[in-house]
Amino acid sequence: AAAGAGFRVSPNPSSTAWRVEGVPTGAAARLTDLAGRTLWTGTVPAGAFSIPAHSLPAGIYLLDVSSAAGRQAVRLLRQ
Repeated sequence: AAAGAGFRVSPNPSSTAWRVEGVPTGAAARLTDLAGRTLWTGTVPAGAFSIPAHSLPAGIYLLDVSSAAGRQAVRLLRQ
């Protein structure tokens, strides 16, 4: 599992979806490719959420999470 300073992502790598846990409620999450294109955005409802990966091509993606506590990013691998 990949870990940011305050959240965890599993499984990583994934072919179906990533589960993100330990995120502050109300945080903004954004998934981008390495070119910086936004592929998914969401607001965390209650500390955990899932990001679908099944429709994305294999490769490396960046998950950026911003909250009142700060901003953190982690690399995600789509198999």
